[in-house]
Formats: sequence, C-alpha cells, structure tokens
Amino acid sequence: MEQLIKAGEIKLVKSNEVTFSKFGIDLPKLDRIPYDTSKTYDKLQNIGVKFVRLQSGWQKCEKEKGKYDFTWLDEIVDNFLKRGIQPWITLAAGNKLYSKKAEDVFGAIGIPPIFSEEEKEGWRNFCKAIAKHFKGRVNMFEIWNEPDMNWCWKHGASGKEYGSLVIETCKAVREENKDAYMIGGSMACKESVWWLEEVFQTGAGKYLNAISYHIYSPNQMLSPQATRNFKAIFDKHNLSLDLIQGEQGCPSNGKGHGALCKGIWNEYKQAKMLLCRQVTDLALDLKFTSWFSTVDLIEGLNGNNHDLKSHLDYGYFGVLSANFDENGVSVGEFEPKKSYYAYQYLCGLLGKNFVRNENVPILPFKDNYSELIYDIPVQPEELEITMFKKENGSWGASYFKRGNILQNDFESVTSLLVDYDYTKLRIVDPMTGLIYKIPEECAKKHIDGVYKLFDIPVKDYPLFLVTEDFIE
Repeated sequence: MEQLIKAGEIKLVKSNEVTFSKFGIDLPKLDRIPYDTSKTYDKLQNIGVKFVRLQSGWQKCEKEKGKYDFTWLDEIVDNFLKRGIQPWITLAAGNKLYSKKAEDVFGAIGIPPIFSEEEKEGWRNFCKAIAKHFKGRVNMFEIWNEPDMNWCWKHGASGKEYGSLVIETCKAVREENKDAYMIGGSMACKESVWWLEEVFQTGAGKYLNAISYHIYSPNQMLSPQATRNFKAIFDKHNLSLDLIQGEQGCPSNGKGHGALCKGIWNEYKQAKMLLCRQVTDLALDLKFTSWFSTVDLIEGLNGNNHDLKSHLDYGYFGVLSANFDENGVSVGEFEPKKSYYAYQYLCGLLGKNFVRNENVPILPFKDNYSELIYDIPVQPEELEITMFKKENGSWGASYFKRGNILQNDFESVTSLLVDYDYTKLRIVDPMTGLIYKIPEECAKKHIDGVYKLFDIPVKDYPLFLVTEDFIE
C-alpha cells in the first residue's frame, strides 16, 4: 500500500444508525451455556450489524410442563432491539420433560420431538407460546439447527421427518402470529441439496418463507455454488423462497474444536476469511448473511450430562475472545479480535443505507510487468470482483485474489481501467480502516474521462476501489 497516499480512515457506524444492511451475527448456544450476554450488546451495536441469531432452547424455556419462562430471552431480545439490531430465533433442541433420551444429552441437542404424540403436542404448545410472547418484537423463526446432520438429529438425519416437523411448527407459530416469517433448512452441508429435496417432497416448502444454510470451508467461493444448487431445487418445486446464510465462520486458532478446527488459523486469517465471505455474500441474492460467531464458547454438540469433560470442547470462532472457567463458561472481558475490527470497518464503509449489487464502470486488464514486484501483476481472471452502488449514485468495487488463506499471505498489484476521474477515486482497506488516494504516477489517461490505473494494490482479502462520495 506504500505507493498510495493516505487520506483518512473509515467512519464507523452503529447499528441504530443503519437504515438497512444485510449483515448479521450469531449469538449462539444461549439455551445451554450460561455466559454473560450483557457484555456483547454494546460491542455488537458498535460493529454495525442489523441481525442477530438467537437459539431459544425449548428445555430452558419449559422446565415444568405447560409453564414457560422467557424472562432470560426477553432481556436479550429487548437489549438488541433498543440498539437497532433485529433478533431472529431458532426453535431447537429437545426437552427431557417429554423425551427420555434428552436426559443424557447436553442441552438436549439433536433430540427432535417426533416419536410420541406427547412430544409433538409439547413442541406445538411451546412454539405457540414463544410466538405469542414475542409477537411485535420477533417475527422471524427458524426451525431447528442443522437437522441434516446426525449431531443435531442424533438417531439419523431424515428429510422426511424434518419436513413433517416444519409443517407442524409453522402451523403452531402462525396460530399466534399469522404473519410470522418462517425459516427452514438450517443446513450444515452444501451437499444437503438432496436432503432438502426429501424435505420438499413432504410439502413443507409451501409453509416456509426462507431456507437457511451454513458454509464452513477454507474455500472463499463456496457460497455462490451452494446458492445455485438450492435455487435449482426451489425452481423444481415451484417455490419462491428467500435464502439466508445462517452461519459461516472459522476459528482464530487451531487449538480448539468445531468446524475447520485443524487448520493453522490465527486472528489475521480469521479476519481475512470474514471479509472474503461477507463481501462475496453481498453479490448473492440473499436476504441477509450471518457470521459465526460473537464470542468464544464451548461447542457442546456431543456432550453427556453425566460427564463434564465430554462437552468441554472449546471453540474459538468469536469475533470477541473470552477465557473459560472450569465448567467451560466464557468469562472475563470479551476482547475484540482482528475480525471484530474488520467487520466494524466493513459495516462503516458500506454505510447507513442498503447498497445494491450492480455493474459499475471498472474493468481489470492484463499488464505485462510491474517494477514494484519485479513480476507480472495479478491478471483479471485471478480476481474476484463484487460491484456496488449506493442510493446517492456513488459506486464501488471490492476485489481480491482467490487463494488458500491458510497457506498464503498474499500481496501484489494489479491494473484497472476506470471510466472516472482517478483523482476522485479512493482505495479503502477494511482490515485497517485506512483510505487512500491514487497518486499521479499510478494513473494514465486512456481516452477522455477514462484512465488506466497501474500498480494498484491487491491482497487475498477484499480491498475497495470507490468513488469519493461512496465514503460517508
């Protein structure tokens, strides 16, 4: 970046200042891990996200048959609402009051209420109660978490069984809130398009407003492929459904558990992956995209209630770090990681109003040599570009070189052709928040109003080339 001229820093935005955005975050495992959520409220507001995913936990809400305590969830929901963040609630996990198998399983994870009429009736009553209680505050409800995988459907994943649960859940919720926005799927695997086909064969699709999916992969470009596959199934069944990226993330070190846990991660690599994934998702036709997660927590997917060690499987997926006590509870001050600041700068750059994914007057072109790197610059086919416009007519484009983030720390240059006065363009680095001007020696007039830009920095995470008024 040394060839550029520093010109300022991104102005941050708080969630309550944002009119609309497609960025969200997960605040997970509320149903089974008692961490202090109050330490997250202001920090998430200061990132600028607009959606937060919460898990209700049937067993935590109903500890005596027919009596529901949503007090703990009220406090969380209300605190986010007053900070300009919209909660959406995942209805998930079993209840030992109704399912004997849930007595042994930590958090009753993966014990669906489908084996007896008592279980089914208990589940329907719970769904009606939570929909009624939060009507006017929470309108989006997701049905179960990762039911396409055996860890969350422990007797063996079944699209047919899940489809039946979707139908019964949607009916129950809409008895109390006829306008409820119902989300199905919550799929953990990109290959679950075939599991989803089985779900839709039950007729469950016509009860839903959206399908959510999760992508955990070191490949930054997996999400576009997955969305195409899911939309093909929608078309086959003549369904008009929204798509939501409900979880995607990676750890900040390789010493824990959970998805991608064996990688040689660090905070910088986690931040790079966040920027790549969240920016790439903006190019897709998604309702919103959610990063996993807020704070470091134990994973607890295969825990046994009679063996504490079985669920002390620490995960380091948070944009906030935490310490753990002897019971696996996240304690201490939740400190921002590099990924926190990167997400904050990204939200600040995109600003207070929704940005549209549209073509803009920028074109990469092949160049033969650069003295800055004593080599050939990054070529157009190596770049991943996403283009944006704002309501005020300003435009910008993110660009990065695709590659393996775990293996490389890439920095080079590329060449761009722009139909705009280069003196009114800026390059923005969302990792650092810094804004740069393009120096005269990096620009050459091509034709009137059109310039060739040389030695423009490129990395393996998104940098932005934007018009001056794109920056608020």
